[in-house]
Amino acid sequence: MATMLYVGGVPAGCHADVVQAAFLPFGDILSIHVDGRTAWVEFEEEADAQDAIDNMDASELYGCTLRVSRRRRKGEEEEGRPVWQQEGWIQSQA
Repeated sequence: MATMLYVGGVPAGCHADVVQAAFLPFGDILSIHVDGRTAWVEFEEEADAQDAIDNMDASELYGCTLRVSRRRRKGEEEEGRPVWQQEGWIQSQA
């Protein structure tokens, strides 16, 4: 199943081919989109995407520290978010 990754902290002016070269060792890439200092990298296999996260998060690319995670869709809960900050939790505990 295809998995989309968020890549933050991309160096200014970085092109998609540079991002592709950095992430290609981890598996087959379906698409890459770079917008300013943010990129989205779509891997064909979920395991490859996880390998990219494990190896590239907090790594450096041209002196910039990358933040790599699975892309979250609007409304998805963040991992590690306290339960009391989740919508409806307080009402369910009353």
